Amino acid sequence: RKSFKVANTGAADLTIHKIDIDGENCKVLTRLPFTVKPGGSAQVDFSFDAAKGSGETINVLTLITNSVSKPQVNFFVTANIVD
Repeated sequence: RKSFKVANTGAADLTIHKIDIDGENCKVLTRLPFTVKPGGSAQVDFSFDAAKGSGETINVLTLITNSVSKPQVNFFVTANIVD
């Protein structure tokens, strides 16, 4: 289990509606949607399955939000899977 933090630096509630995954290694564990109050933060938990591949791998988690300035935010998960 791994995680990253989503911080809301804006003046309005930030809602993460869904998280799209480009890659086969990651799975989001956090229940969606969720809302982060202004000035607050939330943790997004995900798993990474190293059995699904080898060598250098990149998975992109795209957060779909209600933000006018950043409706989509990409989070990159990189790994070098050694057999």
